[in-house]
Amino acid sequence: MKELELLLEELKEALKQKEQAIELREEPSSANTTSLINNRKADIEGFEKAISLVTKDPYSKNIIIDNFKIEVKKIKERIEEIR
Repeated sequence: MKELELLLEELKEALKQKEQAIELREEPSSANTTSLINNRKADIEGFEKAISLVTKDPYSKNIIIDNFKIEVKKIKERIEEIR
């Protein structure tokens, strides 16, 4: 579904921006920060895999998209928590 692909791109962009912000900092990244970034990458990979398994049933489409939006919000919040 196109809507889910757009949500995936939104997540990838949020993580990319966070990584760029971290790279621009004066101090080097801690092991914890690197670990959190890697965890968020794994979240996004899982999200991408889940998209490939979604049914194309038009009657379920809105429910599926709403559920994925909830997950996107959670992942984006976790990305924003990275310092």
